[in-house]
Amino acid sequence: MIIAIPEALRERLGPEGAQALAELLNEARVQTRGDVIEIAASRFERQLAETIGGLRAEMHREIGGLRAELHSEIGGLRAEMGSKMGALEARIIRCRRAARNTLRLFPPLTAGRRSVTSPPAIPTTTVSSWVASRTGSRT
Repeated sequence: MIIAIPEALRERLGPEGAQALAELLNEARVQTRGDVIEIAASRFERQLAETIGGLRAEMHREIGGLRAELHSEIGGLRAEMGSKMGALEARIIRCRRAARNTLRLFPPLTAGRRSVTSPPAIPTTTVSSWVASRTGSRT
């Protein structure tokens, strides 16, 4: 950049002095511009690091909250499934008893036919133990 030096100053400094002053001012401007850019970049990097740190902390809090919520939901589902399994087991037991009582009402057939004495045995395992035997887990 060329700086226009006023005529009065140029007359006092002379052509070489005016030229030297213009170069000095141009170099100072370039140096100042570089310093300003360096300071701005340093501030930007610091602010960026602070912002990233804040975002990381917020993400950790949010993820922790989501994990806690997920664990809570899973616990609720397990409790609900346990309740439903218990109700289902109770219903199966009632149905077995009703089936046994119904079968007792009918005497075995023995008049010249093959004897039918009792129905096949109904297993006494519970639903949860049956599921556990199939999946390999224990409840």
